[in-house]
Amino acid sequence: MFITSLIAFLPAATTAPLAAPALLQPLDSSIVSLVAQDEAMTDPQWTGSVSLSAISTTGNTETESFNFDSNAVLRREIDRFTWKAFLNYGTDSGSGASVLTQRKMGTSLQYDHFVNEAETTYVYGNSGVEYDALADLDMRLTIGAGMGYQFYEEDKFKLSGEAGLTSVTEDFEGAPSDDYLSLRLAGNLYKQFDDNLILTQGAEVLPSLQESADINASLDTKLNLSLSESMFTSFQWVLDYDNTPSGSKDRVDNRFILSLGWSF
Repeated sequence: MFITSLIAFLPAATTAPLAAPALLQPLDSSIVSLVAQDEAMTDPQWTGSVSLSAISTTGNTETESFNFDSNAVLRREIDRFTWKAFLNYGTDSGSGASVLTQRKMGTSLQYDHFVNEAETTYVYGNSGVEYDALADLDMRLTIGAGMGYQFYEEDKFKLSGEAGLTSVTEDFEGAPSDDYLSLRLAGNLYKQFDDNLILTQGAEVLPSLQESADINASLDTKLNLSLSESMFTSFQWVLDYDNTPSGSKDRVDNRFILSLGWSF
């Protein structure tokens, strides 16, 4: 009786499909998504943009101009790098001889380290160098440190403020070098209105702690309009203020730039 039952059971047992080992089972889509997100968080990338514009005119007006502007940010879990660079160049040959109308360039690098779990308070260190031929500025070197606060840091809205001390070295053409320590107050704004329109703005004020008349300030405002996923057109207004310019130079410089750019 037992053998008969065993023989009847064997065909059914041998024809039953074998279950795949647990290790070969397909991964749940939610697990795959979590793994991908974790890899993205542990491998941050630089983001930023490059803008270019060039204009050349001939005939009654003989002018040439070239503008370059770039910025990049690396945001990691507890720190952030921010790099900026620009170049503005222009000539006017309407009177026969080529006359320089602008030659200004500069670059800066800042490092922020967040000191609290909420990632709102940070300490920073930065350095920048600038040159302006028409302002007779051979070099302005700044090196500083201080503290900042990230009021908002969302995908479509970012706002931060900073305060610290900065060492300023200025070399004007035909004048001795000027070194002084200044207070630094700065702010940065990023606002995305919709999928195509973005406003960025950075402001900085450097009032000297040794000579009350020495005050430098800048305001950089840019409005970007997307043309494609990575291409955009931008309108930029840059205001530079120097309360003690060289000789009879103006205190205020304004630049209005229309450019074509690429984001990455």
